Amino acid sequence: MGEIFVYILKSSLCLAIFYLFFKLMLCRETFHRFNRIVLLTLFTISLLIPLIKITFNHPVPYSELTLNLDYLISMAEVVTENSPAPAGNDFNIVAALIIIYFSGAAVTFIFSAISFIRMFLLLSHGRRQIVNEGYILIVHQKQISPFSWMKYIVISENDLNESGNEIVLHEL
Repeated sequence: MGEIFVYILKSSLCLAIFYLFFKLMLCRETFHRFNRIVLLTLFTISLLIPLIKITFNHPVPYSELTLNLDYLISMAEVVTENSPAPAGNDFNIVAALIIIYFSGAAVTFIFSAISFIRMFLLLSHGRRQIVNEGYILIVHQKQISPFSWMKYIVISENDLNESGNEIVLHEL
């Protein structure tokens, strides 16, 4: 279990560094497709980098730090598995951190699923019209902010009547 924790820690650190780079350099760009590709690539790279093992012929201060971190976590795991815990002290920090991590992942998944279901309901209801280039315009009676997703453009009836051409052109 310690190896999983070390992997999650390294992956999270890589993701934080990459996201900081993205926020500083690319978040203001209007090339949304390029930004999505960059974000997905950075996420994939942050999952793969911790799996890379780099070896050196002579000791390097960084490698000693990494080995010490791996050693400390594995030592904490061995101590909790092999030695009996003192009476009334069953707290395992690694297990608690993993539980917190998976709880956060579950909450994020639930919120994403709810958002996807709400968007699917918006896309499945409403009046449909075909606009140029194969896009489908969905007009709602509800007051919603206009948005586009894949080949769909969703807009409220009021927005369509007031400045529909500009909004649809922007979403295209």
